[in-house]
Amino acid sequence: IASLVLSAIFCTISGLYFRISQPTFIRSLQQISLFVCIVILTLVFAKLTEYLLIRSTSGVIQAIRYPVVAPFATLLICILLSPRTALFAATLLSIILSVSLAIDHSRVLILNLVTSIVVIITSRRLRKRKEVFAVCVKSWLSSIPVLYAYVLSENHLISYHFAVDVIGSAAFLFITAVLVVGLLPVLESIFGVLTDITLMEYMDPNTELLRRFAVEVPGTYQHSLVLGNLSETCASAIGANGLFCRPVTLYHDIG
Repeated sequence: IASLVLSAIFCTISGLYFRISQPTFIRSLQQISLFVCIVILTLVFAKLTEYLLIRSTSGVIQAIRYPVVAPFATLLICILLSPRTALFAATLLSIILSVSLAIDHSRVLILNLVTSIVVIITSRRLRKRKEVFAVCVKSWLSSIPVLYAYVLSENHLISYHFAVDVIGSAAFLFITAVLVVGLLPVLESIFGVLTDITLMEYMDPNTELLRRFAVEVPGTYQHSLVLGNLSETCASAIGANGLFCRPVTLYHDIG
């Protein structure tokens, strides 16, 4: 009953937040479905982590005290939806995970929230999939001072647990990067989302279609390149999505 009451509270707060601050989001079944799917995947990830930490007989794994799970959802939502939605999800999931998992609640809340906010700050201009790993590295670096603050709060200058916690957070964020890179194409395909990463891949001159374009009709290819640059500049000048206009213009004569 307690879990049901808390779930109802969180769902109500989420609904009211999106209805007031993001009305276009709440009217899009596609975006809501994508958001819910990512949240469910994150909760499954968290529960599997909890099961592993509790059931494992390895001393190293059992020594991990603070699972860093919220950045997984934050990064996916930031790329596929928006940073604003990602910030709400990061806050909501950090609270839910800290309450529902068998861990140190307050410290896990702070650690997940800090690393998730850093993910939002550093992933605003993601253009390549490999940059996901760079974002997770920066998020991991932000976790180190937080973990060291926990050591100081225990009246120590250094401890074995600090080293284990740092390695543990690095492992969680590396797994996050791998999962995000693997899931992005799947979620884009299922929910029909076009990200900046995919748009950049469409402009790769090494793709088979663009290679044929450049070889078979080089004049038209050069014409499309020039128009692509012009359309991107014009779109950016009026606040439109220049990165979308450039590949669209690049392909406009192929048909």
